[in-house]
Amino acid sequence: MSFQDLLDELQRGLATLPADSIDAPVTARRGAVLLLLEPTDDEGGARILYTRRQAHLSSHPGQISFPGGRVDPGESVVAAALREADEEVGLEPSSVEVVGRLPAFYIPPSRFWMSAVVGVWRDPHPLRAAEDEVAEILHVDIFSLREEERWRAVPLSAAGSTWA
Repeated sequence: MSFQDLLDELQRGLATLPADSIDAPVTARRGAVLLLLEPTDDEGGARILYTRRQAHLSSHPGQISFPGGRVDPGESVVAAALREADEEVGLEPSSVEVVGRLPAFYIPPSRFWMSAVVGVWRDPHPLRAAEDEVAEILHVDIFSLREEERWRAVPLSAAGSTWA
């Protein structure tokens, strides 16, 4: 499978989940993240860009996340995701081809309705972590996420846990 085959499959899947099928309520706190795919030289290979949040942050300290944050008034979800990625890791917005959006989902701890923007990093360049927010920039092989030995149950709160 080539990266283009992977991308074509992703776009077919995104087409079945229209981004506006579930959108944030008008009065909601709105956020946007960038799910960035970076093609690799491996057959069909791609990496996903993640960050590890600084441990001192009041929201989601130390967590692995996609670059992202609040959608400013009058700003589109796509513009917010690209702006936040620029602010957090120095990603040049012009280096990204946006291929779609996932429906918004609610994140109870921070009370955000989050929209994920999917993009392909067509013009990779060096990144730099914004030291006040990002402890580490991670490039994770997409196929390694399917390896069962990497998954484990982690506590979310006193009420339960989830797979990570």
